[in-house]
Amino acid sequence: MPEEPSVIGVPAWRSELPPLTGRVALLREPTTQDLGPLVDLLSLGDATRFGLDEPVSEVAVQELIERFARERASGLAFTYAITLATARTIVGLVQVRQARPRVRGGRVGSARSPLRRAAAASFSRPRA
Repeated sequence: MPEEPSVIGVPAWRSELPPLTGRVALLREPTTQDLGPLVDLLSLGDATRFGLDEPVSEVAVQELIERFARERASGLAFTYAITLATARTIVGLVQVRQARPRVRGGRVGSARSPLRRAAAASFSRPRA
């Protein structure tokens, strides 16, 4: 699955994440308009912190949203807000991070891009 280049030669997902729409859920990039719902979501006791070392606050979550965009632009990771398709209520976040280069058989190789790994895992058929 080749990456789609943008006009300036950067993979398109680094410029902007495409929304992924299903019957029940919609995945889209978190934005500053999601600040309140994300503060509520990340304040839950069992929520993943996504690297937040400080208490959850509007300032901390705003910085987190900005970090998500920087990491996407640099190709390190991408983050989707999971919303219910009908109500557009945020119910979760999912993040795919680039794996570190691996050494196999004495050769150093870089891992596939996070978008390719996610797509391969999402659309591959189960093995019998």
